[in-house]
Amino acid sequence: MMKAQIAAIEYALPSRCVTNDHLDQAHPDWSIHKLAHRTGVLTRYVCGENETALDLATVACERLFESSELARQDVGGIIVCTQSPDYIMPPNSTLLQHRLGLPSSVAAFDITLACSGFIYGLFLAKSLIESGSLENILLVTAEAYSKLVHPGDRATMALFGDGAAVTLIRKGATGVGEIVLGTDGSGGDRFMVAAGGARVPKSDATRVEKVDISGNVRTLENIYMDGAAVLKFVKNRVPASVREVLHKSGLSNDDISLFVFH
Repeated sequence: MMKAQIAAIEYALPSRCVTNDHLDQAHPDWSIHKLAHRTGVLTRYVCGENETALDLATVACERLFESSELARQDVGGIIVCTQSPDYIMPPNSTLLQHRLGLPSSVAAFDITLACSGFIYGLFLAKSLIESGSLENILLVTAEAYSKLVHPGDRATMALFGDGAAVTLIRKGATGVGEIVLGTDGSGGDRFMVAAGGARVPKSDATRVEKVDISGNVRTLENIYMDGAAVLKFVKNRVPASVREVLHKSGLSNDDISLFVFH
């Protein structure tokens, strides 16, 4: 049976690096170094004023063409996962196809997911390749969350940065194994940007800054994250998903050398 194989990975980061020392100087009341001990985040790279997720994705893809044997005319599809697209429309994937000079026969589409985005993109690429529909797919994950983060919000400012990665997925004799997906939209309001879509258009009211009980500043146009709720969800749901994918793969915990969680 034909398999979907991860053949190459490249990435791109903005040039501006924000360290915890930078945040500590700007916000000495944040106790940023104590927070870093819990999160493990020491630095984050941030886009410039005129730099976007699409720009980073372009650099990552150009690096992949330079480092791999993939020819541009052999690309069959582009899947771009981003929640910070350059425009509401057209999708970043179509703009990326044009920037890279790829043939118009390329299938290109965006998906909008956060932490699960790479896994969902991998599942889609795997399905397209194993069905025989495509042979080479560029899976691009790119975000410029700094455009959505309020500089006064410790809950998000201390965690999120910007960057892009591209994964070349192609057909092979061996490749990606079982994937388990799931969805629970009941907690959608625990990690969201409330304004800017059709439900709550941007306005003067959505740009009003508010301070929460923890002292974090944000507007409805900024990312809001309930970190405690997200962590609780992970603890409750992820172990069961791990057990399910191991069962489907005919494996046990003892067969795994390293678990990497995001």
